[in-house]
Amino acid sequence: MSNTLTRAWTPAAPMSVPRWESAFTPLRDGRVLAAGGSVRNGVAAQRLGDDVLTATAEIFTPGF
Repeated sequence: MSNTLTRAWTPAAPMSVPRWESAFTPLRDGRVLAAGGSVRNGVAAQRLGDDVLTATAEIFTPGF
């Protein structure tokens, strides 16, 4: 997680599916909504290890 005030990065709890280039929205209760983005998926990709776009979302607790 990034702290924009201190410009420091801290580890967060892992998500169920690692993703990047996603939209992240903080929720009022401290959890985070992660939506869309790219995932590494050997099953859905044309070639093993290809990155594919995902239309999935998950809510996770950063744990910091």
